Amino acid sequence: MKVFSKFYGFLAFLISGFFAVFLQLSAQHQSNAVESSLWFVDSGLAAGLKDPVVLDTRSFFWRTKDPVPGAKPIDWQEISEPKLPSKGNLLENAKVLSILKEYNVDQKSNVLVLGDGGSGFGEEGRIVWSLRQVGVSQSYWLDGKVSEYLKAVKRENQKKISGFVYKTQTGSKKITITKSELFSALKSNQFTILDTREAREYKGETPYGETRGGIIPNAKPFYFKDFIREDGRVKSKEEVLKILSDRKIPLDKPFVTYCTGGIRSAYVAGVLNSYGIPTYNYAGSMWEWSADKNFPVVKTSD
Repeated sequence: MKVFSKFYGFLAFLISGFFAVFLQLSAQHQSNAVESSLWFVDSGLAAGLKDPVVLDTRSFFWRTKDPVPGAKPIDWQEISEPKLPSKGNLLENAKVLSILKEYNVDQKSNVLVLGDGGSGFGEEGRIVWSLRQVGVSQSYWLDGKVSEYLKAVKRENQKKISGFVYKTQTGSKKITITKSELFSALKSNQFTILDTREAREYKGETPYGETRGGIIPNAKPFYFKDFIREDGRVKSKEEVLKILSDRKIPLDKPFVTYCTGGIRSAYVAGVLNSYGIPTYNYAGSMWEWSADKNFPVVKTSD
């Protein structure tokens, strides 16, 4: 009996040890999970994406300097309305999805989008916003340098790691607002509106072809590059919240972002949504808004 007792005691010890290791590995596995609400990933997480389609919004210079094998160049205009004043709006969903098929992208794809960071116009954010708008929820832009991503991919391949687990988004989340919806909301003041353009545009200049200079009523200036560090990476949530607080921009209402054609504003919407601040991108932006004389434009010198 003593022998059996010792045997069962040893067996129980082995089983308990196995479950302890299993739970620890499971916890580590879960810690590698990335919530689908995150719109951007660093080089380490990006390298862990399983069979990603890599879309490249960078300029020709950077695509040549740091080429990414298999990356497909894409321009936001390919899936947007072709003519002013509707140029900032996406094409119909079915048309966008049809075009994306040419890039081997469907609603189940893992997509990584490369961009120029602080030297661009936020095109990577615009593409991710566009993809999510048509149901490609597993889409992210690379936060950081492409050279760092390539090194991380090499390390990942050497380790032969299967990759990170990305949680599937459930349901559809509204991430856009139309001209008529925003106009109707102005009276109730139900949104905090951010103008993500340059200071000169906020003051009334029209360098990119708006019909009228000025701002949407009650819009607060918030240039999109204010969210980007000198190294091209997105500032942390703490940094972003501090900037908003310092500028006395409240968090008690959802945000609406706009720019000229919904590109820079899509980037800002991606950052804010990633940090848990509900934000809608107005894709038509000032190209569309300023072209309709029934929609108010306010002159400001602030």
